[in-house]
Amino acid sequence: MTIRPQPLPIAIVNRWQSILTVLMAVLTALVLGKPAAGQEPKTVDFIRQVAPILQQRCLNCHGASKAEGGLRLHNAATTRRGGDSGAVLVPGKSDQSELLRRLKTADVQERMPLKLKPLTKQEVGLLTAWIDQGANWPAQYTIAPYDKARAEQAARHWAFQPLQQPSIPAPVKQAKTNHSIDRFVQARLHQEKVQPSPVADRVTLIRRVTLDLLGLPPTPQEVNDFLQDKRPDAYHRLVDRLLASPHYGERW
Repeated sequence: MTIRPQPLPIAIVNRWQSILTVLMAVLTALVLGKPAAGQEPKTVDFIRQVAPILQQRCLNCHGASKAEGGLRLHNAATTRRGGDSGAVLVPGKSDQSELLRRLKTADVQERMPLKLKPLTKQEVGLLTAWIDQGANWPAQYTIAPYDKARAEQAARHWAFQPLQQPSIPAPVKQAKTNHSIDRFVQARLHQEKVQPSPVADRVTLIRRVTLDLLGLPPTPQEVNDFLQDKRPDAYHRLVDRLLASPHYGERW
């Protein structure tokens, strides 16, 4: 006896075809770098992503003080006006924008920036996406000239340096505390020949930390509980309790 396989119901076949169609669209988007059907590309942030490219790579020749070919790219009006040869931007159509053609051409006599390192694929991609999304330029926003020396100086600012583990100063003689943070304070006080303040009593301590973290003074009962807590980590427990309080979130 031969058992013939039964065909799948048409509803199941259609469902699997729909799933495969969606998967193929997603795979195509991943391979080609294009958004899948129904997905919008991420909006390019002009000030954060586009303006720095124009500032560092274009304004030396096409800025407020210098306009090669009559082209200035420091504000929206002059950019849309274009140069001696006409407009360089066609909002919504990067493939028709002269700016993109001059950035991507293989002809070294035409490729911009002239006689300098060409823009990276990522930079060209951002400019392309920006133009395709309408070349939006915030009103009244002007790109300042790029000051290389100032940018390098800013990059050396302590806030932009990688974190490093500092060497902990040796404890100062007759110091009443030995916490690593206290050592830094003690070392500077010793350098300035300033005597440290006496250790705060427990009532002052709970009042200070409660006002600092909650913006409210401790209740008499909280003060009494802290005074009665003789455990060595009583202060740490106090801080943990204050940080867990809803008033801490309200305060900050």
